[in-house]
Amino acid sequence: MSVDAASLRTVAVQLRALSSDPENQPIIAREEGCLAALVSFITRQEDPEICRIAVTTVLYLSSHADNHDLLRAEEELVEGLKDLWADADADPDVRKEVRKIFANILSLEDITRLEVIAKQQDQITAKDSTSDSDSVSPGLARAKQIAFEQTEEAERCRIQVPGISDEEKQHLIESEIIQIKGIVSISFEVGNEVVVLYSKVPRDALVQILQAITNSADMELLEDDRVERELEPQEVDPRGSDGYIDEAKERYNRFVREQQRRSTLIHGGNNSLAARLEEGKRAEERKAARAGRLLNRIGKGFQSGWGFW
Repeated sequence: MSVDAASLRTVAVQLRALSSDPENQPIIAREEGCLAALVSFITRQEDPEICRIAVTTVLYLSSHADNHDLLRAEEELVEGLKDLWADADADPDVRKEVRKIFANILSLEDITRLEVIAKQQDQITAKDSTSDSDSVSPGLARAKQIAFEQTEEAERCRIQVPGISDEEKQHLIESEIIQIKGIVSISFEVGNEVVVLYSKVPRDALVQILQAITNSADMELLEDDRVERELEPQEVDPRGSDGYIDEAKERYNRFVREQQRRSTLIHGGNNSLAARLEEGKRAEERKAARAGRLLNRIGKGFQSGWGFW
């Protein structure tokens, strides 16, 4: 079933209206199909108006603290927003809203690096170059020719690159590798001369890409130090298993006594903590039901014919 632009725009407008209410924002971000629809509006639609509305909706959702991790984990959404921000031909107001979204969900370090990329893209466009090859360095051109299949989940990778303390080399790497599909973020351990990448690019391919960009084979793939720490053997209790069991029993007995004491305090009258907690629970249920009814206004009309719902 085909979906015309007017219907798409209607859904986009309704999502934007619902997302403007802070009470709805955590619910909409977790409603099945909503984020997928927004990703599609931003990354696959040719209608700039639908894209603009979708970006504003994501901005509303990103303003709620409960949605930060969820939106940051939507890698296709982040990639689409990065492309918009780096597109010098995009609507300046849309790029400003993308900047605000990143300010809400990304670290200051990642934002700074993306600003460098966006500024460079602006400068490239301003040069009015007549050939695409003029805007791509030989190293980046070689890197983009490296074939690989993206992993399902982004992983952290550490690569030792001699001379990385040189700021010009840092700038070269960060400005070019971020243009490789699947790269989420990049940082440097300057003292250790290590590049730290978070991406969906296989580790061996990352090494080849860095070698192409720097035109140097002198680098080494390192084990993730965080994984090494997790695998370190834990200290053994010198008292043996019997000592541990005795201590566990004592902790349990103390816990039971404390719960009994708290139970006496909590159930002490009509204004008890239990009553207040129950009332808070009912209030949350009423709020969720109200937002659910709002979402149904959109969902009912499109469940049968729309891939998003």
